[in-house]
Amino acid sequence: TRREELLLSNSLLRVGRIEILLGNVERGLDAYENLAYRYQNTPDCLAAYIEMSNIYASLGRKADADSALRQAIFVLDRMEDALFAESGRE
Repeated sequence: TRREELLLSNSLLRVGRIEILLGNVERGLDAYENLAYRYQNTPDCLAAYIEMSNIYASLGRKADADSALRQAIFVLDRMEDALFAESGRE
C-alpha cells in the first residue's frame, strides 16, 4: 500500500542517518542510495541525495558531492513538474 511504501522509504532515510551517526559511513551511503533507487522523485529521495552530497563533501569527495547535488536538483525539478501536472497548471 501507499502507506507501507512511505513507511519503508522513511525508514531507509532514518537507517542512513543512524549509520552515519554510528560512524558507518559506507553503510549509511548504501541506505541512501537504496532509497534513492527504490523511491525516485519523492521527498525522501530528495533528502537522501542532499544527505549524500553533504557526506561526500565532508569526506573531500567533491565530484561525488556535486553529482549527488545535481541528482537532488533533478529530483526537485521532477517533483515540481508532477505537482503542476496534478494541479492542471502545466
